[in-house]
Amino acid sequence: MHSIIIIIYFSLQTLLKVKTVGYFMHKTNINENIKKTLVAKFIGNCGFCFTDEVDCLYIDFPYVSGAYGFMSFDARHLEALSRHEKEVYFLFTHAHDDHFNRKEVRSQKLKTAGPFGIRCYANNYITIDQLNKSGPWHITAFKTTHALCIEHYSYVLEWYGTRIFISGDTKDISVLRKISNIDILISNPLFLKEIVKAKRINDFKKIVLCHFRTKSKIAHKTHKKLIVPKQGKTIILNA
Repeated sequence: MHSIIIIIYFSLQTLLKVKTVGYFMHKTNINENIKKTLVAKFIGNCGFCFTDEVDCLYIDFPYVSGAYGFMSFDARHLEALSRHEKEVYFLFTHAHDDHFNRKEVRSQKLKTAGPFGIRCYANNYITIDQLNKSGPWHITAFKTTHALCIEHYSYVLEWYGTRIFISGDTKDISVLRKISNIDILISNPLFLKEIVKAKRINDFKKIVLCHFRTKSKIAHKTHKKLIVPKQGKTIILNA
């Protein structure tokens, strides 16, 4: 009798253990499939920090604060660059001071990608292909025009299925002929002005304006798709 009770007890324990383990395994798989939230924090000018709270990609930051009369930024943004737990990466559209700070990039040995001018100054330069192997994103560079600039790139950044076009400083919207299915446009005011002229504002789910001096001169500033962020604002991109 005692032997039967012992066998039944251990059989029940084994069954409960399997079910419990199976439950937690199933629960873990569900959590793994949850899409992370992708956000962009607006620092100033065309400077953003894109992150899913694990991986982090800065675009057009650090730049020279206040260069050419454009936006200054809180110095704590520079201090934060050395405090990330995981390695972070930096992508630049071009080497003008209001987009790129060669001194900070060199002194902090930031892992940096971008066009020719960036390659000349960065001492820890990586290619776009190397950058694409370093995180959950995929970046495609498009050579675009900008005054007094040896080389300027605009980018398509794809992250968790969200496709983001980053204009940088160009105003030439002809680059969009080569690109389809853009969810979010991150645009300077002159690029946006050309988008409005071409009646293409509805091609995008959201438009985030950057690199502006005054909100009073912004084309279509009241359009429901247009976000004109304050410095420090965090924008959810894949909501």
